[in-house]
Formats: sequence, C-alpha cells, structure tokens
Amino acid sequence: MAGVMTARRHFRGTEAAAIAQDVDDRVDWPWMLAGGRTLSMGWKPEGGFLKAWWDRFSELPILYLLGLGSTSHPLPPECWRAWQRAPVVTYAGRTFMQCPPLFVHQYPHAWIDFRHKRDAFADYWQNSVDATLAHRQFCIDVGVAHHLPYSAARAILTAARSRTCSGPNAATSSLPSPPAPPPIGGRRT
Repeated sequence: MAGVMTARRHFRGTEAAAIAQDVDDRVDWPWMLAGGRTLSMGWKPEGGFLKAWWDRFSELPILYLLGLGSTSHPLPPECWRAWQRAPVVTYAGRTFMQCPPLFVHQYPHAWIDFRHKRDAFADYWQNSVDATLAHRQFCIDVGVAHHLPYSAARAILTAARSRTCSGPNAATSSLPSPPAPPPIGGRRT
C-alpha cells in the first residue's frame, strides 16, 4: 500500500492516481484485525486469515501508520499500542528493538521520515541507526572470527528468515544477526 500511495502522489491528476485512490479507499484495515488487536499477515479464500500476525517489531510501522491514516476504513488508535516492541537487544554498545533482517529496520523509512519523532515506546529513527551500526559491527566481528569476506566496507547482511520474527517463514534462520554468537561459516542452522 505504501507503493500505491507513492504512485497516487507522483501521478497526481491522472488515471493512475485515481486507481491508487480507489485501491486505498477499498482497503478495510479493521477487517484485517480478524477480531484481534493486531493485523493479520493475510487472508486466503480457501483458508481464511493466516495464522501469522503483524504483532511484534518488524517492518510493520508502515502498515499500522497507513491503516491509522486511512480516510475510509481507519484502524482504531489502540492498534498502534498493541504490537510488541521486543526483543530489545544490545550488541557492540548499541541497544535496539531487534528483528534480525536488517531491511525491517530501514524499510518504513523509505516512506516515513522518523527523524526527531518518537512515541511513548521508542525513537524509531535512532532504533534503525543503532540496528544498522550493530549489524555492521556484527558482520565485521564474524568476518574476523571466521576469516570471512566481511569487512568495514562489506559488512551488512539484510534479508533473512529468522525464528525471532513472526510470520510463515519464522521457523528457520538462514543468515546470522546480532546479538547471536558468530556462526561458523557465516551461517546459523
């Protein structure tokens, strides 16, 4: 939906903008709560709502902010407070809410400027800065410990499946992330 909103704004006054507005108006955000307080990760005609929820820190701030700002079917404000801001970890002196794939810390920032904004729970800009720097240091540490090709210039791991994030692929982890101990060969099983 963030991309739809980008298209609407970029193509203002065109058919593409009208279609984007129509899509936005049709999203029934409260329905996606499926009777709960957090958003379902999806719905399928043959099985109904997925058993996975946007209920703990990940790239989800963009979803909730879009839902809260909907002009046709807004989420209730308490939904913002319903998702968990955990786990909180510390690595290399950086403390941050963690969901191992680095992109989850950066994705919402493509649409929302979180600088100088915070809520009762967090400064999401600083959280992303700290997560990025901790991930970078983690890769440097793994590289040194296991003679891998990570360095200060090449030291970021991004997309991965992880058991600490919710979702349909949460049972495995294919790439390491802080504060996990450095895995042998750069991979955690």
